[in-house]
Amino acid sequence: MLNQEIQKGPYVRISPDEISVADLTSVKTIYRAGSTFRKADWYQKFNESPYPGIFSMIDAKAHATRRRLFAQSFSKSSLTKFEPQIRVKVQTAIFKIHRDIQRARADVLKWFTFMATDVIGELSFGESFNMLEQETKTPYIRDLETAMMISGVGAELGPLLKIAKWLPSRSVQDSLAITKRLDQYGLMAIANLKKHVTTAGDKGPGSLFTRFLDPAKNQELSLPEISVEASNLIVAGSDTTAVSLTYLIWSLHRLQHRHIKQKLLEEFAEVPIDAPLAVLDQLPYLHAVINESLRLYGAAPGSLPRVTPKGGFKLGGHYIPEDTIVSTQAYTMHRDESIFKDADRFIPERWENPTEAMKDAFFPFGLGSRVCIGLHLATSELQLGTFLFLKNCPTATLAESTTNESMEIENYFLIAPKSHRCELQEAK
Repeated sequence: MLNQEIQKGPYVRISPDEISVADLTSVKTIYRAGSTFRKADWYQKFNESPYPGIFSMIDAKAHATRRRLFAQSFSKSSLTKFEPQIRVKVQTAIFKIHRDIQRARADVLKWFTFMATDVIGELSFGESFNMLEQETKTPYIRDLETAMMISGVGAELGPLLKIAKWLPSRSVQDSLAITKRLDQYGLMAIANLKKHVTTAGDKGPGSLFTRFLDPAKNQELSLPEISVEASNLIVAGSDTTAVSLTYLIWSLHRLQHRHIKQKLLEEFAEVPIDAPLAVLDQLPYLHAVINESLRLYGAAPGSLPRVTPKGGFKLGGHYIPEDTIVSTQAYTMHRDESIFKDADRFIPERWENPTEAMKDAFFPFGLGSRVCIGLHLATSELQLGTFLFLKNCPTATLAESTTNESMEIENYFLIAPKSHRCELQEAK
């Protein structure tokens, strides 16, 4: 796709009814707050439940109402009350990584996946999955991963998946049963959380959904709706954060980036290991490194399809008929040489004085009113994970098993290293 747009220009017809757009002015028009370009029906294929979550909602007004309900819980200031829980999970992951490095080698992708999933589980359901302690994935998480894969395939295959539901195949029927199990688990977990809220009152940090379960606060979500949102949040907040942090650590430890790692270590030198997130948030080079890693290795760099409004629309001098899908990829925009010089190179310094075009073309968490509601939580985990890793494992290096080829991007809406591993060891 990137090569097509370089060769053919910023507007490429990629199917009979879809145009890929890589022109910044048009991108801002399509995705700005209040835009008349609605989300494409493609998003609804990710959700088998009769209760659409905030991610798959098509109607702009319904989405705005739901987002307002969640805005307080996911704000930067509100998340500070969860900092102790987040820190414990990150510290545990780093301890396990350090232990494995001392023994032989550590797969940071594995530990960051356990970490991010435990964090989002505790913040969603009020209790951790304890994958860091058990050192394995729970059946619920395995079901979630399978459901995500099925949803991704279903979003593309559509009618074929509906036919598959009638096939007398045990594997197909087992896969379809996952949705029911997830619904049951989500309802049970939320019901338990509601019981705790009702009996214990508003003591402690609770969860991101606690205020929706308190009868005294008279919120507007049902238990099934909360369950869907919690399950969606776990999918969206686990692999995405884990992969982003993995690619960041890998980038710092590539031979050509040793000076970047050293510069970051120097910035961390005078910062105490128990420094709060408010302190880490003020470290400029850490901020630059995170931005540059998200630019090149954001977890969801693919197309964000929208539909042209009634009457059609003119973009970049081209008239686009109504009900045409237009889409933009972060992958393409983040590698636009006219905006990011030496776009394929990892250069954190570019973020020390970013241009307005760089700011506008940078959207690892989405755009406009549909930007990821969990971006502050993800950023906190990236900051704390990077800081504590380098503080505890300053002499780590890439293992021989971790190569450019093993870290090639595999993209099924969410990216992952092709090998699904990223191993580090102690420098020899």
